[in-house]
Amino acid sequence: MSGPLAVGDVLAVRLTVTGSAWRYLMVEDPIPAGTEFIERDDLYKLKEEPPWWRYFFSRRELHDDRMALFRSYFYDSQQNYFYLLKVVNPGKFRVSPAHVQPMYQPKYISTTEGREVEFK
Repeated sequence: MSGPLAVGDVLAVRLTVTGSAWRYLMVEDPIPAGTEFIERDDLYKLKEEPPWWRYFFSRRELHDDRMALFRSYFYDSQQNYFYLLKVVNPGKFRVSPAHVQPMYQPKYISTTEGREVEFK
């Protein structure tokens, strides 16, 4: 994220996962307090959609505090996932790291770094 963010702004969150072939992959991305999911992101159209603005998941779950994405098959590749958030409360918030792991092999896990965001 860059630039000032304010209540009412819509954020496009993009996750990029790169790796080898796995079955039953799970991606969980915590969202910052002060934001809510936009469930019907298919209603938002862009003049010029970036190439990553596509759906590539087997299942998607919107929880109160995180997005969960599931893939039955993840091939040797790089895949982008996205979702939309709306800023609903001002403040400074900590965002926990996202993590990716095969659901039935918990000894393998990859995470991002955490960060802080501020909404005016």
